[in-house]
Amino acid sequence: MTNPLLSLHRAVWRRINHVVQDARSQAPSARMVGEFAVKQAAKEANKNIRKVTEKKDSPGV
Repeated sequence: MTNPLLSLHRAVWRRINHVVQDARSQAPSARMVGEFAVKQAAKEANKNIRKVTEKKDSPGV
C-alpha cells in the first residue's frame, strides 16, 4: 500500500519539474523577442533624434 502523501508529493514534484522545463525551453525565444524590442526602440529613438537635429540644422529654422 502506498502512502497517499508520498503520491501527492511525487505528483507535485513532477508538475513543478514540468513547469521549470517548459520555462527553460521558452527562455531562448523570449530573449530573442527582448533583443528585437530593444533594437526596435533604439532604432526609433535614433530616427527621432535625427529628425530633431535635421530641423535644428536646417537654415529656415
